[in-house]
Amino acid sequence: GNKMMKVSYQILKECAEFIGSAPLKIQTTNAQEIYNNLQYFKPSELVVFDFRSRAAFESCHIRDSISIPLDSCTPSDIIKFNEKKFIECFVPKSSVAAFKGRKRCLVIMIPFEDPSLNLLSNLPKLFESSENLEVELREDEIALRNSILFTKHLASERHRNTYVCRSGMKSIAEKYPC
Repeated sequence: GNKMMKVSYQILKECAEFIGSAPLKIQTTNAQEIYNNLQYFKPSELVVFDFRSRAAFESCHIRDSISIPLDSCTPSDIIKFNEKKFIECFVPKSSVAAFKGRKRCLVIMIPFEDPSLNLLSNLPKLFESSENLEVELREDEIALRNSILFTKHLASERHRNTYVCRSGMKSIAEKYPC
């Protein structure tokens, strides 16, 4: 989660343009609420998207969650969303029905590992850069950016039950062992 990755000005610009200037409502949730939702909702009523790296996902994840790994999902995959391509690249066969039914489900985004980082306060940094400068972002910041882009995409589908976990996977794993 703390490995640094270079991000070009062009990618930051594309992300900022996609987010736009209109307010984007970002609802958050925490480990306890996720645990409660996992107990309450049927698998067909809940979709969990995990934006951490493939290695972090493989080491610990919520059962039936869909990995959209920061190391293979680019902002363009979300900005120029193509459902068929997205399913082919990221959605396991066992989760295709839930993915296609996401508009009727509660959606939870897992963007990072460590809850102590307080990454939500860094949101503006993830979409801004000085003209033509490359920036370095931590993996967790890139995963958070991708989850915010996907939140924006879901909002364009008129999906209103999307929550970004502010606790981090470590906190979830304490309540919901992997």
